[in-house]
Order: sequence, then C-alpha cells, then structure tokens
Amino acid sequence: MNEKGNSFYILESPNGDYIQCGGGRERCTVEIRRYADQSRKSYKHMVVGVAPIASDTTSIEMTHGPVTVRTSEVLDRWQAIQLFDSFFHGRELPDWAQLRQVDL
Repeated sequence: MNEKGNSFYILESPNGDYIQCGGGRERCTVEIRRYADQSRKSYKHMVVGVAPIASDTTSIEMTHGPVTVRTSEVLDRWQAIQLFDSFFHGRELPDWAQLRQVDL
C-alpha cells in the first residue's frame, strides 16, 4: 500500500461490516463500519485513532488526493495491521485504539 499507487485497502465481513485503510505505510487512516443489526438499515461509521483524540487536523495523501483527518487518527502500517488482524479474527480492537463516530 502506498499513496502513489494502491492507497486503499478494505476487508468486509459476511454481514457487511468492514474495516478500510487509506494512505501509505508511514501515514494512513483506518475506518470501521458496523451495522446495528441484521437488517443493515443503520450503522456506525468510526475513525480509529489513539488517545488523546485531537481536534487539530492534518492530511493523508492518497492516490486521488489528500484526505483530512485528526492528527490523532494518523496511524502507521503496524497499527493498521493490528486493527485488520483483530477485525479478521473477530477479536476486540487493541487497547490503544480509540473510536470516533462520524456521520456520513
């Protein structure tokens, strides 16, 4: 994954929940969508960060241009790998992961 070529990765579960990552190896952002129930009519969309959640912002470079995120939501590839591994195996997210719900 890199910001100049393939800057996006997504993993979806059978029920439609997903985790997605965008950016590059040193600077990326991770988002998670979880459905409230089997009807798939409502969901929570969350951005993963580290505590403390910041209010100041920065940009993550992606193939089709920059995406603005909070500075505490800039992760590296090792953090993204931990998150994807937890999601894939149906485990709780790592203790350091803080979720901020966003409205889409």
